[in-house]
Amino acid sequence: MNLARLTSLLFLLVGLGAISQAQEESLDDQKIQDTIKAFFFYDSAFVLQNPEKKSIDTDRLTHQYYKSLIKKIPFSASQGNTGQVYTMLVWKEPGLSIDPRNSDVYSAYRLTPHNIPYYLSNVPVTELFYLTGRHKEQIFNGQHYQQVRKNLGIGLKFNITNAPGGYNRQKVDNTSAAVQLFYRTNNYRYGFAANYISNRFSHYENGGISTPQAFEGNTERDRKRILINLIQAENRLRERNIYFHQYYRLSKASVPDTSGAKKNLLASGQIEHIFIYNRSAQAYEDRNPGAKFYTRILVDSLKTFDSLVYHTFSNKLQYRFSPNRNKYTKLSTTLFIAHLYTIYEMRAFDKHFNQINPRITGEMDFGTRSSFSISAETIFGNLNKGDYELTAEGSYRLGSSKPMLIRGYVKKSHVGADLFYSLYSSNHFGWANDFGKQKIFQQKISIELPRLKTELKNTSVEGYIYLDTLGLPAVNNKSFSVLSALFQSDLEWNKVKLENSLVYQLASDNMILHLPALCLSSSLSYELELFKGALQTNSGIALHYNTSWQAPAYMPALRSYYLQTKHHTGNYLFADVFINLRLKRARLFLLLQHANEGLFGYTYYMISGYPMPDRAFKFGVNWIFFD
Repeated sequence: MNLARLTSLLFLLVGLGAISQAQEESLDDQKIQDTIKAFFFYDSAFVLQNPEKKSIDTDRLTHQYYKSLIKKIPFSASQGNTGQVYTMLVWKEPGLSIDPRNSDVYSAYRLTPHNIPYYLSNVPVTELFYLTGRHKEQIFNGQHYQQVRKNLGIGLKFNITNAPGGYNRQKVDNTSAAVQLFYRTNNYRYGFAANYISNRFSHYENGGISTPQAFEGNTERDRKRILINLIQAENRLRERNIYFHQYYRLSKASVPDTSGAKKNLLASGQIEHIFIYNRSAQAYEDRNPGAKFYTRILVDSLKTFDSLVYHTFSNKLQYRFSPNRNKYTKLSTTLFIAHLYTIYEMRAFDKHFNQINPRITGEMDFGTRSSFSISAETIFGNLNKGDYELTAEGSYRLGSSKPMLIRGYVKKSHVGADLFYSLYSSNHFGWANDFGKQKIFQQKISIELPRLKTELKNTSVEGYIYLDTLGLPAVNNKSFSVLSALFQSDLEWNKVKLENSLVYQLASDNMILHLPALCLSSSLSYELELFKGALQTNSGIALHYNTSWQAPAYMPALRSYYLQTKHHTGNYLFADVFINLRLKRARLFLLLQHANEGLFGYTYYMISGYPMPDRAFKFGVNWIFFD
């Protein structure tokens, strides 16, 4: 699509927005205004009765961050095309989990029961987003939610990404869709959330470029003529998820009893039940595995077709009650137990696992200024038996008009390896390992102001499990620590807005764990109103940078990253120039991505062998309807 057509489309959409009329409807006894249209929440805290409500902010003018990867994981390194797999620049320690899937490389793109919004609105809510860009990149996302009955809401959400990419065999074709229900009685005593989710991801794999000098010397401007390592390889993920979460409050009262009268403690709580069925099928295919890309071929030298299938059935039961609740203190206790049944199928095995995961949590609030919580959980069964995690967290709020929130957090855990590291069988890799526990101790303190946040974290690890330079699981029995500091700010002066996010991290053992010392994401913009406030604009520049480091290499046959010590990436500044526009509820943006291409040379890799995209123009529109 050329510039003239894009300009025509821009003015057409602006014109349509100008003639659209805002519809005012009641919402929780309020008139819908331009800044707050409805409320939404996520089913992520196991609390449906009184969820944490968020308002839809149609004044927000930062839609140049259109990629879900940037929104969810601001500091990440990918293969260079929208929707491809990625690794995190900021280290995340291993954690206790009964989810056996090794799917971190897809988590930013997957729809899950906990990232689908539910709306609290008595008018239908629809949001549509469309983007087009260089190399025929297209993204189309949408969601719709409405009340079909007084207490019953139904919703639909979908994400579609089609990005052929600038290099051969770089195409991404991702589609996710979800259908959801939300119901609760008039007195909120019973309610449920249910959804069905389908995720389908398809990524061509080129194994990186094989002639980097053609890119680094910029001697070949047609990137599709640069040779690649794999010419017939592809990764696919197909996932289906059925989710049902219901709660029942034992007390008949619609509001908590604060009179101090005696009551039955067991009858003052809430019971919740969650059922999840998930089928995740991953396939890697290479119709020409004879290429000198793999270090080993174990089964078939003519064709690689590796299939990995997970079936998981999960039932979770939670009981939450508050035996002491008044205006000075609030004490609550949560008892939780989950059962997970997993079927794990691959080339040479068909394994079945049962796990029981109990957890107890205690929380206490002292007035409105301080709170404290402790939690303990463990795992029984024939997978990761004996894993446990202990946590304690406290917070204190200073001031009233612009309060300062101080948080402290301590965690100790012993966790086993993910199932992926323990058992695997494919055409190029195979292992059966019995690793010990990874011992983790973490301390964290943070200070939060309305527009500033700082955090200091120290994590010590012993028995760390990783993929070595051959792509095989290994364990580091030595103890090491990672110190990290986070600084975030969102500052405004007059019409100038400055947003910064800075992370510093240092690992005591840089032979096993490679990290960039510094990661920076910053944007400087200027907001302006035109035509008597009818059109709001926000224009500026966004910068992304991380210091040089030995980024992990990527192995498509494993869908995983592994340790490498030959190449450095990073130490390159990416600059994006953007213009955001808002007219009524239509929000548009023009983005010149990587505007500084070539200014600092042609060494802009995030992952060795996978150049990041060249300069590209993107156009997007986001529209919210309330009718």
